[in-house]
Amino acid sequence: MFVLASVLVFLLAFVAGCSRIEGVIHDSFAQGTAASDRPKTGSGGQSPLESNTDDELPADTRSTAESNDAESSGPQPGTAESAELPSAEAIEGCDNSTCSVSDAVTYEHLYQGSVTVVLFADFSKEEYGVCKVAVLSSDGGTAQILPLDFATAYSMAGSDLTNIFYFLDPATDATTNIFFRMPGMDGWSASGLRPVSTGNFELFDLDYVAADFSDIFNSRPMTSLSWGELDENGNYELEIEGTFAQWDGQKYSAP
Repeated sequence: MFVLASVLVFLLAFVAGCSRIEGVIHDSFAQGTAASDRPKTGSGGQSPLESNTDDELPADTRSTAESNDAESSGPQPGTAESAELPSAEAIEGCDNSTCSVSDAVTYEHLYQGSVTVVLFADFSKEEYGVCKVAVLSSDGGTAQILPLDFATAYSMAGSDLTNIFYFLDPATDATTNIFFRMPGMDGWSASGLRPVSTGNFELFDLDYVAADFSDIFNSRPMTSLSWGELDENGNYELEIEGTFAQWDGQKYSAP
């Protein structure tokens, strides 16, 4: 009887031990499975969703790209922006008693860099005032002064002068030329500047108007010229006594 009881106790202890071993094995397997299901981490301990993506640039590359973007978005050669009016003293030979500044733009010249182009009236020799264009270099010096033939200020100054002597908006078109309206005794009001490689600018003249309009000029000595709207090519049209001419790459001719 004693032997039977001992065997029974041994069997119960054996069954309990097996249950504990099975529980340990089950827990270890569960932990291993959970660990394998977690996303793998990188060297910095981040998951792929938290780490840098392939299209994110390193810091030094980003700074270079940002610098290039800034340069490309800056002023481009052949473009102009409205500028604060300089004082008359900034123009060589002028002071507040002899000259009146009318309008100004900053122009990005392909060969000269950034320059300020100024429209002004000079009253030093003529009481009614002679209209002129001044080009101021980036260091503030006067690089060029161009008198406008037959253009008079009619003794106007300040805002009155600006109303008849001003740059178009925008001041440039696809040709990279500068366009402005000027007063004149002969009725001509359209004028402009062409940037040149040998200096700063040269004045627009009738050499750029095609022979298509010779009859108009011959029959009307007081021919009126004015700038129209930008055409589909981004160039200003030239209005000649109500007839519009378009830039064909070399001159203004009938469309």
